[in-house]
Amino acid sequence: MVYLSSTWRQLMIATALSTLFFTLWCWRFVPETLHFLVSKRKTARIHKWFVGIEYSPHHTDITNLLHRSNDSPSSQSGSFLHEVWKHKVFIAYCVIQLYLWTCDNFIYFGLSLYSTQLAGNRYANYLLMGLVELPAYILGPISLERFGRKFVVSGTHFLAAACFLLPAFSEAGSWLSLSCWLLGKFSISCSFMSLFVYASEVFPTPIRNVSVGLCSVLSRGGAIAAPYIRLLGSIWVTAPMFLLAALSFLAGVFTCFLPETHRKPLPASIRQAAPDSTDLLSH
Repeated sequence: MVYLSSTWRQLMIATALSTLFFTLWCWRFVPETLHFLVSKRKTARIHKWFVGIEYSPHHTDITNLLHRSNDSPSSQSGSFLHEVWKHKVFIAYCVIQLYLWTCDNFIYFGLSLYSTQLAGNRYANYLLMGLVELPAYILGPISLERFGRKFVVSGTHFLAAACFLLPAFSEAGSWLSLSCWLLGKFSISCSFMSLFVYASEVFPTPIRNVSVGLCSVLSRGGAIAAPYIRLLGSIWVTAPMFLLAALSFLAGVFTCFLPETHRKPLPASIRQAAPDSTDLLSH
């Protein structure tokens, strides 16, 4: 698209139009979630939702469904804070998750911006950095289901750390260096995608949406700091490589302290999400 656009205004217009088309497509074809419809008591749309998945609504008592949602107990802030304080290991889980999200945001966007400094055509490098995400999004869910959440998230971070460290000891501008950067982007894309699944399974039901949302919002600080990775490279050429490798390695180590959630029921409370023991390594 950059090759076809003579000015940046044409590029911005083309990008905005494609986004508008995607928004209209989602508005027309993507259905609303069942939980939202039940919480808002949209009976007609709930009936349509069941018909849309080729499931007979007559087999489900919609009135009883609405009644059960209305009778669900509301969260009590005092009890919640007491449970958090009682299970302090859960606080460690939250801090680790926040670090993982911030680290992946920083590395993910930092690699995209730093791709123009690599060997070869800057536009081709940027395109390759985007294309390498496709196999990550295909292999990621398969790996999560086969090997588990902890192994995939920690393993991809360790692999990314190795890929970011190797270019520091190889010839600058070589294809080996570019290949390592691409493999590192693949690893971070896979781990970043896996965090959405992992975090939603670590946090208990009453605070799951809020916790994942906070991780996503607060981690944008890493995305804000990502452009400075190019300035760091102007001070010392190999500094970005060592920084990214260190951040990825620490993320892999911290992931080892999180519990494995694969094929386990989602925790309904902090008592279920956090173990009684303070020994994180036991999980």
